[in-house]
Amino acid sequence: MRYRGLMTVCVLTCGLVLAMAASAMAQPATAPAPAPAPVEPKLVPVPKEEAPAPAPAGPVLVPVPGEKAPTTAPTTAPGAVKPSQGPDMWLFAVLLGGVVLMWIWMGRGRRKQEAKRKEMLSNLKKGDKIVSIGGIIGTVIEAKPEEITVKVDETNNVRMKFARWAIRGVGEDAKTTSPDDDKK
Repeated sequence: MRYRGLMTVCVLTCGLVLAMAASAMAQPATAPAPAPAPVEPKLVPVPKEEAPAPAPAGPVLVPVPGEKAPTTAPTTAPGAVKPSQGPDMWLFAVLLGGVVLMWIWMGRGRRKQEAKRKEMLSNLKKGDKIVSIGGIIGTVIEAKPEEITVKVDETNNVRMKFARWAIRGVGEDAKTTSPDDDKK
């Protein structure tokens, strides 16, 4: 029962992320800007003194000063959609935000449980019934800041000392519940 709320949050977060990703993919891609018309290179004769030693067969293309350099034709068709250069950053940010939200939500229950345990251990006093993490049941005789003295057997006056952190539960209900019951 305890994990039902956590599972609901996880499912809703994943659904939200998937819905946003699907809507982003469904959006039409913007049309690319029209490609500039290819520029026809102008042929300018090169004087022989400037030409390299073995002159190439045919005319040499040299840009005319003051004009643009000759360009090549575009590699994609004019109406083709250009593939994206990488993943969209907003999608990454949404996924990261979802993971952070789930991490915070999961840690919340653990912090509540830890605060409840600290309060229980700080309120131990003489006469309380306790259960240790080893399953030993007894009554508190003396409570010091770091250790607890517990009377385990009334007839033989058996006493045991426990570290304060080794106490699992306080009261009559602590005796009847097992750690396995907390996991269900």
